[in-house]
Amino acid sequence: MTHSSAPQASTKATQVSLHGIDNIDDYIDKFAPEEDNTPEANFNYKRHVAKALNVGIDDKVDFTKPDVKKRLLKAQVVFENGSNPYPDELYDQAVAMSMDKSNNP
Repeated sequence: MTHSSAPQASTKATQVSLHGIDNIDDYIDKFAPEEDNTPEANFNYKRHVAKALNVGIDDKVDFTKPDVKKRLLKAQVVFENGSNPYPDELYDQAVAMSMDKSNNP
């Protein structure tokens, strides 16, 4: 995770609420569109993230909850990088920034 991950998490949190995204299927379609991946990779991404959040791909998810944001970020890092090299503190900072209203105009 780079130093830009926290602002990216903040931006995604704002977009999720603006676009009415409330499930993993729509979230991955928005932020990892099929044109960027094969259909199989896209489905695997959705399945991986849903499993990390202990929900179904189409289940409603409250993306505003800090614990959901943290597990979501971790799942994305693992899927995209193959492992999670970052400490929990970095995720906590990213989530805290995404919750700060001054970072979400």
